Parts: sequence; structure tokens; C-alpha cells
Amino acid sequence: LSKLEIFGCHALTTKCLSSMARECPNLQTLNTGRVPKVTDVCLAKIVNCLKKLTILNISGLNVVRDRVVHFIVTQCPKLECLVLSSCSQVTDISLVEISTYLQTIRYKSEN
Repeated sequence: LSKLEIFGCHALTTKCLSSMARECPNLQTLNTGRVPKVTDVCLAKIVNCLKKLTILNISGLNVVRDRVVHFIVTQCPKLECLVLSSCSQVTDISLVEISTYLQTIRYKSEN
């Protein structure tokens, strides 16, 4: 499995998402946008397991803040696309982090 689209899946639990990350280490594309049960701890577990991610959509997640973006960009060096639409807690600090750590980024999205 290299691509997983779970955008807006309200029934998914953090336990399920963490298991998915452990069992699918070859994922390159993950869309967890608007999945309300995603926590910052869950995102950290996902990012720790998925070192091959090139596309990550975390749009509309209330837990996404600058520290979460920092963790993602430092743990996912292959990331080319990071979607942050409707992440209202993300500031300019994250844009600096993205441009510093992800030299190959080709798409940036914010509010």
C-alpha cells in the first residue's frame, strides 16, 4: 500500500491510525485531513513510522500547531507536499520551518 485517503472519516480512532502507520511503512501518500480524532500524539506516531511519505494532507486538524509542523518536517525529509489548509494555529514560523527543512517541497498550502 503506497497511498491512503481517509479524509473526513469521523469513525477512525487514534488506535486504528497508529496501527495503520505501523503496518503500512511504505505509505508515500497519506490524507488524514478533517479526521477529527487525530491527535498530536497520533500524528507523531504516524510520522515516526512513515519515513517514505512524500505527500501529507493534515488540513482542518485543530491539533496542528507550529510544534507539530516542526516535528513533521524534521522527521519526513522526503516530503514534497504538505497540505495545511484550515489549520488555524499554524503561523509564519511553520513556513520558515518548512522552507528550512524541506528543500524539495513543491507545494505549500495554508489558510
